[in-house]
Amino acid sequence: MRYRQGALSTTEADDKVIKSWITPVSVAKIREECTRNPECITFSYYSETTRFPTSKVDWAYLYPYADFHVREDEWPSFVEGMEWDGWHTYVNITREKDLVIQEVTTIVERLNSIGMRKNEENKEDTKDSNANETEGGSRLRGGSSSGSRSQKDEEEVEEEDASELDEDDERKLRLLSFLFDIIYRKEHKLIAAPHIIAYMLKLATSSEEIDDVRVNAMKVLIVVADTPETGPILVEHGVYTEMKRMVDEREGWDVISITALDVISNMIIYRSANAMLRHLDAHTFLRKLLSESGFVGLQATLALSHLDDVSLEAPSLPGQNLEALIKLLQSAVEQDVVYDILWDLIPGPLSSVKHIVEGSNDAVRNTLLDAGLMEELLKILEDSGDRKAEDIVCTLEVALMLARTSERARHMVLLAEHTVQEAEERLLKFERAAKLAGGLLEAAATGGRGAEL
Repeated sequence: MRYRQGALSTTEADDKVIKSWITPVSVAKIREECTRNPECITFSYYSETTRFPTSKVDWAYLYPYADFHVREDEWPSFVEGMEWDGWHTYVNITREKDLVIQEVTTIVERLNSIGMRKNEENKEDTKDSNANETEGGSRLRGGSSSGSRSQKDEEEVEEEDASELDEDDERKLRLLSFLFDIIYRKEHKLIAAPHIIAYMLKLATSSEEIDDVRVNAMKVLIVVADTPETGPILVEHGVYTEMKRMVDEREGWDVISITALDVISNMIIYRSANAMLRHLDAHTFLRKLLSESGFVGLQATLALSHLDDVSLEAPSLPGQNLEALIKLLQSAVEQDVVYDILWDLIPGPLSSVKHIVEGSNDAVRNTLLDAGLMEELLKILEDSGDRKAEDIVCTLEVALMLARTSERARHMVLLAEHTVQEAEERLLKFERAAKLAGGLLEAAATGGRGAEL
């Protein structure tokens, strides 16, 4: 079960509550009823002070929807905020998967029914509104979905945008936002991908759509690409070819071409479609962008470093890109937002550094060390108790590769010997912690039997 604080809110048109209680009932009874009924996807109950009430609750409902259900009036079914603080909702993560295709197909059908709208030519206010995005892009790696909002919040957004967007465009942006939220969960991406990619590509490449609609369609493609399983599907649908065309035909770097490059980058960093992308000469395309300044050059470096068997050596790899990469790594380590993104280390700057160190020469490694790479690796080790296991493994792999190839790096490691030893001691404790976590679930499911303390 997946938990969220808040409740489902449906309309009369689609209100199909399976069961409701307006008399006291225990949470255990509610959960049991939902588990037994195969149509039950979600249950909600009201408990003002705690998520785990010892006494019975007064209001509870069973629903055949997930929290990502879009109502008939095209507003989100899940509501949250101060007025909903006492409501608690659980979604069956197995059963909700069966609804993903139905929900995303409905959204695409609604988008298609709106039709295309001719884009206003040379719209200065659109250019101004996008100015802050062109340098940073719209990357979603490590970010969070927009989440569900209360209808009041949505209405306020609608009022603010009313003077700039017509009704059709407002509907498109709202529906694209809902689609983004549904597929943001990793387990939903692969299920939804075959049903949405073609239409998102149609919106993204249409000159008849306003820039905001095109960019938000590409953001959906970015989210779809944010898992290794979907890379080949995206390539087969022609996403790489179309995004490359949009970059090649740019008159200057704007929000459209930047976001198109973001899509390509996300398709590459998981490395699942690399053979297909190399066949399409993606490495040649990206090398041409390495000399670009700012975010574009950095983005090209990140993407190119994740392509298999690509050698990144000086002087073909500009030193400014390596320095920018280490600055990005520093921001990711400190969990600072850069280019409007909260970056993951993997895939991201840390995995990029790993692939560069593997395929580079001494000049590149020295540039990375000069930019402060070892300091950032040590920071990750110092915080190893709060880091993902894959981040720690990758950090140690990079440090070990540097120590094996660089006398300078070996001296750095020896000076930080205590930090490395402390990290080793912390990591040895994780094996027992993992065993206890498994034992906890076993004990809950088997009446008290589980791992020994």
